[in-house]
Amino acid sequence: MARLGILGGTFNPPHNAHLGLARAARDQLDLDRVLMIPAHVPPHKPVEDEPGAEVRYELCVAACDGEQGIEASRIELDRDPPSFMVDTLEQIAAENPGDELFLVLGEDAAAALASWKNPERIIELTTLAWAARPDHVVPEAEERVLSALEPFGPTQTPIRLEMAPDSASSTQVRELCQQGASLGDLVPGSVEKLILARGLYRGVLQMSSTTSSNPVLDGPAMAAEIVRFAHDKKAVDVLELDLRGIVDYTDGFVIATARSDRQAKAIHDGILAGMKKEHGISARRIEGLPEGRWVLIDFIDVVVHIFQAEARELYRLEKLWGDAPKVKHEDLPEPPAFNAQ
Repeated sequence: MARLGILGGTFNPPHNAHLGLARAARDQLDLDRVLMIPAHVPPHKPVEDEPGAEVRYELCVAACDGEQGIEASRIELDRDPPSFMVDTLEQIAAENPGDELFLVLGEDAAAALASWKNPERIIELTTLAWAARPDHVVPEAEERVLSALEPFGPTQTPIRLEMAPDSASSTQVRELCQQGASLGDLVPGSVEKLILARGLYRGVLQMSSTTSSNPVLDGPAMAAEIVRFAHDKKAVDVLELDLRGIVDYTDGFVIATARSDRQAKAIHDGILAGMKKEHGISARRIEGLPEGRWVLIDFIDVVVHIFQAEARELYRLEKLWGDAPKVKHEDLPEPPAFNAQ
């Protein structure tokens, strides 16, 4: 018999407080797995700045990458909306007979359980576990939750999880994206890079990537220069995608493969140095160093993705943007063929 944690939400986007709650449940309840379940269509309120349920699921997959015992589940995406937790629990219980289910909640969700569909059945199906808000003192939070659950007469006292205070919120993350600011330690690096790659939550933000009085390069000219600098550092399979008319947050991507983390940094350094020295242009944001598995350089008009081979195959941006025209640079020499072996 397995012990299974259920953590639902809109996850728009998932952030480090969500992961902190999942980790606390996994470790303190000795769970075999924690399922992070994005709602297809939440029944209580619309999703603000909705990128789509499938995109929110992809963000959850990215958030769980490398997290032992924590995984994203599309169980609600594969069921007709709206997404009621009691229906999800019934389905999980039917598909996993004998497993012990734990519903993992934040304080606000636990205190609002009475407003959910069939809360009595939820309490029958699961053991409730919750964590206090970071801005609430524990005794007051505990009284709030227990008072809210008292009318249902749960057979067991809800388990309070100990969790380091983390004030991250999805609203805060989306606002920072709209401002073009770094997300810092609010989200996992994999989530931030996917947000940038998909151009999520930017709204109508317009920024200039130039830092000097030099003539401004338009998107295609900037991409051509970045391709040249990448080739100079022996990048492999360099590809430019023209995204004009497809998205409104950038003109194009440049995607390249590095043979190692050292080469990924060398390509990154070469691009930054070349753009600054020859054109007076600096990147707005850089992610993915020092590990170098996926380095992202955001020049606003062009976003650069430097992958190691396995990461490029995993994220498959070329397929994601398969409708985008591929720009050839026939004046550049072909780099040596890359052998992943």
